[in-house]
Amino acid sequence: MLRPGVDDLAPLGRYIHLLVIQRPNKPAWKPGPRERIEWRVVTVLPSGADRPAAPAFSSLVKAVKFLQAAFLAGTIKDVNKVGKFPQDAAPDFPFDLIPNPELDSLQSAPLGPLVTVDQTRAISQEE
Repeated sequence: MLRPGVDDLAPLGRYIHLLVIQRPNKPAWKPGPRERIEWRVVTVLPSGADRPAAPAFSSLVKAVKFLQAAFLAGTIKDVNKVGKFPQDAAPDFPFDLIPNPELDSLQSAPLGPLVTVDQTRAISQEE
């Protein structure tokens, strides 16, 4: 587990991909001018940890592979986006990061709270 702002995040590379539930579930160009978009990150509660931790991936491919396995296992539901953040946004995250986890390694950890993140810090020009 990595604590942003304390630990070296090199295992994740330049970008961090997080599993996100966006509400409302609409494409970026669809919400109205006053409609508020909220991004909430999926977390788990690792045994003995003092705060939640989010599965974090070094690539979109790794995030999607994990997410597909989690959906099929019924472990994680409702995720509708993989948010891509620059590594320098990580110190602001109110959770630890679990770099490139395998689903089996998280099966025993209960799901934690959904934690709101600032989606304006995400990389969006590639959408």
